[in-house]
Parts: sequence; structure tokens; C-alpha cells
Amino acid sequence: STQSTGINEYRDRSVTELEMRGILSNKYSTPKASWFYLRDPYYAESFSDSTKRAEFQSEGELTAKKLAKLKEDIRRSPFPCYDYNRPTHLAELLGEHLKSYIDQAFPQGSELAPLLKERFRHSSFGRSLQRVYLPNDKLFMRLDKHALEKTGLPLVIVGDAGVGKSALLANWSHRYKQHHPEDLVIEHYVGCSPTSSHYSRLLLRVMNEVQDLLEDFTNDIPDDPNQLEKAFPSWLEKTLLRNKRNRMILILDGLSGLDDGGNAINLLWLPLQFPSSVRVILSMLNEGKMFRVIQSRGYLKMYLDPLSVAERKSLTRKYLDISSKKLSEEQEFRIAEKPQAGNPRYLKVLLEDISIWGKFELLDDRITKDLKARNASELYEIVLERLENDYNSELVKTFMMLIWASRRGLYLENELAVILENKRYEHHEWSALYLAVEDLLFSSSGVLDFSNADIRTAVENRYFKDPNTKSKVHNDLAEFFAQSLDDRKAQELPWQLAAASEWTKLVSCLADLKIFWKLYQPDSKFDLFRYWRSISENTSTDVVETYLNALGRGDSFPPGVIAGTLFYHVGLFFEDIAKYEGAEKVYTRARYYYDLSSQNLDVAKVDYCIARVLVILARYDEAEKMLKKSLELYTREKGPNCVDVSNVLNRLGELYTTMNKFDRAKEALERALQIRRETLGPNDSRVGQTLKHMITFYERTSKFAEALEVGKQALKITEEEFGPDDSRLPSILVRMGRLYMLQKQYLEAKKFLKRAFRISEEKMGTNHPSTADIIYELGCFYFIKPEEISRVGHSNKNKLGNKDFWANRNFQTANLIKKNVIEKSWSLDKAAEWFQKALNITKTMLGVDHPDTARILNRLGSLYIERTQFVEAEETLKQALAIRVQKLGAYHSRVAQTYRHMLTLYQSMENFTEAEQCGLKALEITDILEGEDSLSAAAILIRLGSLNFESQEGRERCLQHLKKALAIRKKTLGENNQLVSDVQHLIESFNAQSAPPPPPRPTWDVEELRDLCAPAADADVKSKRAGLMDQILSFHKNQNDKLQKAEVKKVAANLEQKKGWWKQRYNYTGQIPPPQSAEHQKQWQEQEKKKSALE
Repeated sequence: STQSTGINEYRDRSVTELEMRGILSNKYSTPKASWFYLRDPYYAESFSDSTKRAEFQSEGELTAKKLAKLKEDIRRSPFPCYDYNRPTHLAELLGEHLKSYIDQAFPQGSELAPLLKERFRHSSFGRSLQRVYLPNDKLFMRLDKHALEKTGLPLVIVGDAGVGKSALLANWSHRYKQHHPEDLVIEHYVGCSPTSSHYSRLLLRVMNEVQDLLEDFTNDIPDDPNQLEKAFPSWLEKTLLRNKRNRMILILDGLSGLDDGGNAINLLWLPLQFPSSVRVILSMLNEGKMFRVIQSRGYLKMYLDPLSVAERKSLTRKYLDISSKKLSEEQEFRIAEKPQAGNPRYLKVLLEDISIWGKFELLDDRITKDLKARNASELYEIVLERLENDYNSELVKTFMMLIWASRRGLYLENELAVILENKRYEHHEWSALYLAVEDLLFSSSGVLDFSNADIRTAVENRYFKDPNTKSKVHNDLAEFFAQSLDDRKAQELPWQLAAASEWTKLVSCLADLKIFWKLYQPDSKFDLFRYWRSISENTSTDVVETYLNALGRGDSFPPGVIAGTLFYHVGLFFEDIAKYEGAEKVYTRARYYYDLSSQNLDVAKVDYCIARVLVILARYDEAEKMLKKSLELYTREKGPNCVDVSNVLNRLGELYTTMNKFDRAKEALERALQIRRETLGPNDSRVGQTLKHMITFYERTSKFAEALEVGKQALKITEEEFGPDDSRLPSILVRMGRLYMLQKQYLEAKKFLKRAFRISEEKMGTNHPSTADIIYELGCFYFIKPEEISRVGHSNKNKLGNKDFWANRNFQTANLIKKNVIEKSWSLDKAAEWFQKALNITKTMLGVDHPDTARILNRLGSLYIERTQFVEAEETLKQALAIRVQKLGAYHSRVAQTYRHMLTLYQSMENFTEAEQCGLKALEITDILEGEDSLSAAAILIRLGSLNFESQEGRERCLQHLKKALAIRKKTLGENNQLVSDVQHLIESFNAQSAPPPPPRPTWDVEELRDLCAPAADADVKSKRAGLMDQILSFHKNQNDKLQKAEVKKVAANLEQKKGWWKQRYNYTGQIPPPQSAEHQKQWQEQEKKKSALE
């Protein structure tokens, strides 16, 4: 009353009247939009029950006069006043007036832009975390320090779920913006909106926020989501420099909640280092793959500890004070002493539960029950139990299960409410429940989802104990979304069907081309791959046939998409999942539709794609024709020096290299390089791409110096444009590694391959197919080059210069390693380990029947041959052969390669008949692909000629193979070539080995032979056995004595050498102390005895 004038005269009135009087007195500086609705007095007379009628009448004469006076004042006021005669009439009036007001206050066209809507969602979420917070000055100071330091490394706040990471960032950010208004501060809370959980949308939002807040209208944000992560750090630096901003604070909260599609969890989208003008603060859980990635990157970390007992008490009082509640000291202590109360989320849930507990006399019992929960998820289960008691238990269960089973939450009015009402729950029932559970949910643009993972865990533990329950709820949601017509259908329907294992329905869903079109987008195409992989694992459905039938029917084309474009994208999809024959068919149809509408550039684009598929299928002549068509169209439509022409020339050069048409390859690659340098500049990344292909060209033509030169140029260009750790580098580094392996420069090769692996693992992820390719190359490295035992010494290189290491070293028991000793088996084991890693990744990511899987199996089979594991080799090579025949066709160069490996296998097993069959099959394929007079055919003929047949007929076939190989090499290489001489030597040695047939075998039977040989054999053995055994034992004794003496001498010599080296390096003049442990003491004494005996 002291703060509000005019209140004293109404001190005896109700709070409701005081609120109305406040409006009528116009005490607000900004007029409030207000309407008054007065009920018809005769409404009460409509009730025959006097008790019910009394509820709508004044209690007495005095209150009736006060009410009459209030109504009179309302009617005299300038505010609108309306009379209504029944509640439904009031609802109609109120709805009409509110709609009219909203249309007037927010006319059409005044909606917030998408960027502002998203900003509002994040700021609202941040404000919700500031409602009850216990500040920690120590943590605030640590964040202040990071914000003011010039470091490119992010600071990562890590801790358990619910420990207060988000609240810390929201409250610190609010304070920092007040103290540093000149700095640009951007907050992003993962999970606070439907689009906030996708990393590419996150990057795009940050870039748009920066431009909007700086009022920078430069149009330089990439449109392609794949380019966002690559451009992100450099874009930030350029934009801040252009706008003369010295500092920007970027807060990314809750990264553990990112969608797991693409490379989100591997953090490949997050730069390893940011510009010095950008201070980055992240938060995540202290477990899981993402946390391990952060640890490997060396980011700065700040761990959040649980609340202390004193902090728990303070937070308890502060939280309950909002609702004017208070606990006794004993109750406060009971709560604060529990370890689980150190988690702020647990403590707030407990306090919220007891604050609305209606039975004060049973409060202690309620606290006891809540404290039995060991963590927040168990405490939420107790809350759910209370809700079941307060409301319809089946409604609570259904409400929570529907939200749990949704992929990204449900819209309240259009989805959740409709499903509940279809299940016969009344509006007033579920709306009352919604108000009661509002604190458990988070609403983003109307989409309801659980506010944290602990609630989701509690719902799953309480309501989904029966596995069939999950399928039922997923089916219910699938049935609902099947009727939807908006984007939510593509997001939810296939996901629900996959979760319910409804594979037949999922195939029908994905065969809908409208669904396909929405899913085959950069943000969601990995979902599409995942769905089809699950279908192939559980059914025999053919994805190619499914989409060909759908395209043929044409009844589900997406609106606004022309036929050619749809066919083209289905072709791209088939390429992505290694269905190359299907891709060729669909591309051909796309070309027909584009050609029909005279879209020549699109025809050229499709010709290029068809050629790409034909190369994979080893149909090189057809691929060449398609590339020439594409080249002709691009040249005619855009000129001979456009970038698209250079792209086709680049592909032609690669193709000609594969076909061993090296003159044409050189011409195409040099022309592509010239166009790109003139059009794009000498340092453009696409120039580096052409140089990368030239590495392979020079490698194949044995021009290693030129290959190294162009490789270094490609590496330099790519590094200068994209940095030393860009994802484009590994393909160049692998080529360089292979080049050094061919020259037997193994240390250089290993350095390049290891660097490629490190970059690919960081940028693409450990389980990415590109990383698997590099792992495969590392396996090839170890397969080709055996490793030295001295590798152990190399691995301890850093220890050699460490004084502490040598000071604590026990020289008497040190294991000395011999140098320059080759251990081939270790190298093969290492190669097998890398091959198996690559195989596991490729099977998981691309499928068990992918051509890349066959490639690794092929190499693994050759490794088994090397290790004489013939059974495993045969099984592995047969698997590779089956995949290649199925995917690439029976007459593919890769199929011939596998047959060559099988030739080697059967030759090693001395199964020459099978070896010959495999060799002849490889020869047949090579003759078809490269011609009967190719050098590759000659190489196979030489292999066939080397088979060691015992029969004269087999030896004659071998000789014929060698003679044919000699003729091919003479014709191709000339008479004086070394390779020709090699074949001639083989033929000469083959003829020299020819001998007259052996004499006929004796005609004795077995019994006669045994009787003839037994007496002589017995006598001979008995006479020689005793002396022979004595000689063997004597020899072994002498050898052991020699080895023991030599070992003692080496130990002593090395001991003196180590002592002298260590003393000289560190100027140590004292004696080496004996070991301290009993075991080492005993060993030391034995060594001393041996040394004394030797002296």
C-alpha cells in the first residue's frame, strides 16, 4: 500500500479486485491491453440446485454492494466491457477478441525471421537457467581468464550429467556481457530447438549470428553444408578482422547431445584450433567417444566438481525461498549429507518434489523416500510414481511413452494431443497433466521433449520393461505419422518403422519418392543409408529393384522436381551404396529426360557420372566414349577453357593411366592442368587435384622423380589453401607413401602414411571409409617391408636422453637388443592387424559385399599365403572372388587380380591343376580387357609356364605358355629388352630340366619288399644308433657351453660400455647402487658371481 497509490481505500477488497483496480487506475507507464467480461446476473437462476446457485451469488448485502460498485466503475472506464450469458458465450467472445488483437499487434509479414526465432529460443533457454543459481566466483574467474587470453585452443567444461555445466555458462555469459559490452558473445545450447542438435546447422547459425550482430552484409557464407566446416575458422577470422573486432566469445553447450549422424560425435566439424581473436568455450559429458576425441586433441579442460555440503544447504534455502517454503535444520542436513545431493539436478528435482508435497505431517517420510534414489534418473522414477497417484496412471504412462518413443519430440497440439484424444483421453485430462509435468519437458517451437537424459532413462526403466512395449509404441507413432503430409513424416515415419523392426513397411515408406527426396539431402542422407543397411541385414529386398519399380510407376514423384533431376539423384544414391549397375541404368534414364528437354549441360553432367560408374565396372572403352561426349558438350556450350572441361580431362587422364595409354593420359592431364592454372590460378586447390592424378601417372610410367615433384607441388598447394590438417591431404599423402615404397624408401613412406592416417582419423573419423583406405595402405606397408627388432630401441629413443631413466636403470638385468636382425613374422602380424581393422570398418560402413571389402580380403588372402595359412587364404580369396564377380561382373580386372592370387595359392599348395585353371581364367579376362598381346597377359603366361607339372603333357603346356609370353614381349618391348631375356632364360632352364623318362618301377609286391629290406635295415640301425645318439648329445653340450660363455662376455662388455657412457654423459663418478628389491638383488648377485668366475 505504501508503494501503490489509491490502494488504501480498497484494503478490504479481494486480490482479484485489486488487480482490476490497478488496470482501471492506469498506473502502468505502458497501457495494458485489457478487456472486461461481466456475467449476466440471471445466469445463477438457471440452476435448480440452491447450493449450486449460491456459488454464483454474493455472500451478503455488503459484498453485493462492493461488486455492484466495481461493475459500475468498469463500465465507466475507457476499457472495453462485454456481457455474456453463459460460459460458452464467454469462450466465443474471448477467442474472437484475442484473435483480433493478435492480428492487429502482429500483422501478417511481421513474423520473426528464422534467425531471430532461433536466437529467441537460445536466449530463452539461457534465461531459464538463471532462475535459481548459486554463483561460484572461482569458476567465473577461470572463465574470465580464458576469455581474456589469446589462445586458439578451446576450453572444455566437463562433468557428470546434471552437475551444472549449462547453468554455469548461462550465468557467466550473462555477467560477462554486462561487464564487456564491446565483445561479441554468441551462445548455442544444443537441444534447445529442433535444429540446434545438428552440427552443420550449428555452424551456419553461428556464422549468421556473427554477420547479423555485426551488421555485416557480405555474402560469403558457403551454401554447401560440406563446405561450412572447412571454411568456418578462416571465415571467422576474416569477418572479425573486416569489422575490426578484437574479441569474440563462442559458447557451445551440451555437445554430447548432438545428433550422431555424419561426423558429429568425432568432432571432425570442429577446428583443431581457432583464430586468436575467437575464445571458444565448450561443455560436454566426461565420458564417451566425444570426450576421448577432446582428450586426444589436447584442448584445455575444466572439471566441475559436485556441490559441497555448505553449497547444498545454500541452494536448498535459495530454491525453496522462491515458493516461500522452508525446511528444518535437521531436514536440511539430512538432504545435504547425502553424496547424490552434490549433483545440482538431483537436488533441484528433490526440492521440487517436496515443495509440492501436500501432506506436511508426512514430509519426513517423503524426504526419506526421495533420498533412497541413488541418482537423478531413479529420483525421476519416484516423481513419475507420484504423478500416477495424482492423475490417471494410464494417461501418465501413455503421455511419457509417446514422448520417449519420438525421434526429436512431438508437437503438443498437432501431434501429441491428437494421439491422446484418439486414445479416448479428454482434453482437460491431458492438459492438466501437461501443466503438472511442464518442468520435466522442454518446449522448442512447440515441440515437446524431455528436458534431460535422466528423465528419458527413468521413463524407459519404468514403462519399457517388456521389449514388446517399445515396438507397440513405435508402431502407434508410425501409424500416426503415416497420415502426415509435412516434413515431419520424412523425419519420423522411417525412424519409427526401423525402431519397430517393421521392415516390409519401411521398404514401402522409403520407396515413396517424396520420402526419398526429403531424406537424400546433405543433413539426412546418412539416415537413408542406415535404413537400407538395416533392411539388407534383415530381408532379401533389392534396393535397386525397389527404386526402379517406384520410378517406373511414377506415382510418388516429389512436387516441383523434374524427372531428369530425380533420376539423377537416385543414380547418385546408388553410387553411394555401391550399386553401380543400378546407377548406370538410372543415369541413362536421367540422360534421356535431360536430352528430351535439350538441357545440354545436364546431359554432359550425367555423361560424366555414367563414365565414372563404367570405370568402376572396368568397362573402360565405354567410359572413354562417355567422357568424350561430355567433353564435346561442355566445349560446345561453355568453351574449350572452362573448368568443367578441365574436370572431364582430369577424369580422362586418370582413365588413360588405368588403360596404360600413357601418351593420351599425359596429354589429357597436362591440358587439364593448363586450363586450371590459367582459369583458376596456379595455387588453386583444383590445380592440386590434377597434380595428384599426375602422381599416379608418373608412378605407373616409372618416372619417380617427376612423380615426387608433382606430389610435392600438390601437397604444397593444398596445405597453403586449406592448412596442414585438411581432409583433402590424405589422398595425396597416400600416393606419396606408395611412391616411396616403390623406391624402397620405407622410412619416408611410413612417415607419409602415418600422417595421412592421423589427419583422416581426426577429420573423417576412425570408422570412415576413407580412413579404412589408409589403414589398408598401412597394412600393405608392413606386408611389403619387414620390420627390425631394433624397433624397440627406436621406440625408446626419447628415453635415451633422459637422465632419470638411466639413473634408475638396472644394467645387470637390462635386455640388450641386437641390431639389424630381421623379424618377418612380426611385420606380417602387424600387417594382418591393420588389414583386419580396415576390413571391420569397411564391412560396418559399406557392407560385407562392397568392392572395397573384397579388395581388403584379396590382400589378406595373399598375406595368408605368405604365412603358409593355406586354408584361411583359400577361404578369404574365395570370399573376395564372390563379391567381385557379383558387384563388378565376371570380366573385371579386379576379378582377374583375385584369380592371380589364387594361382599363387594353389601353386604353393602344389595343386597345379587348380592353379592352372585360375591362371587361365585370369588370362581370359585380361585378353578381353587389354588384348591378347598385352604385357599383363604375358605376365600371366609366365606364371602359368612356371607351374611344376610332373606329366609330360603338363610340361608341354607350360613351355607353350612361356613361348607365347616371349613372343608378346619381343613384339611389345623389342628383342634387346631385359624382360625378353628373362623369359628366354626361363625357357632355356625349362628345356635343361627335361630328362629321359624314369625306368619302370620294380614289380615286387609289398610283402616281398618288406622281407627283402627288413634284415638289412635292422642290422644297420642297431649298429649305428648308439654311436649316433652319443654324437648328438655331445654336440648339443658343446654348443650350449659356447653360447653361455659368449652371452656372459656380451653382458659384461655391454655393462661396462653402459656404465662408461652414462658416467661420461652425466659426469657421474659414484658407483651404481645395487637394486633395492629382493628379486633384483638376487639377480644382481648372480650376475656378480658370473662376472667373478669369468675374470
